[in-house]
Amino acid sequence: MKMNTVYKILAILWKNAGKTTDLSEISAKAMKISCEEWIFIMRNLVKNGYIEVIVFDQTPGVEITMDGIEYLETNSAFKDIARKLMETGEFLISVFELL
Repeated sequence: MKMNTVYKILAILWKNAGKTTDLSEISAKAMKISCEEWIFIMRNLVKNGYIEVIVFDQTPGVEITMDGIEYLETNSAFKDIARKLMETGEFLISVFELL
């Protein structure tokens, strides 16, 4: 299992906390991994309490838990990745706003 993939998924969910995360943002295709690996990662994130699966109006979603946030905050090896993901996302949003 690629720990940077785990961290990317958690970072995206944290970035989107409080709003609906489009599951395509954290899909196997978006993470550039196989479906089997994605299922393994997601199952373990739920099992270890880092994410919860939620359903609103028959639409499944995923949200980060406090344990997931704590993992992101305390895992210094991946803090730089999270910062870069946030900066990239903010840059892309500002570019699209200009269009």
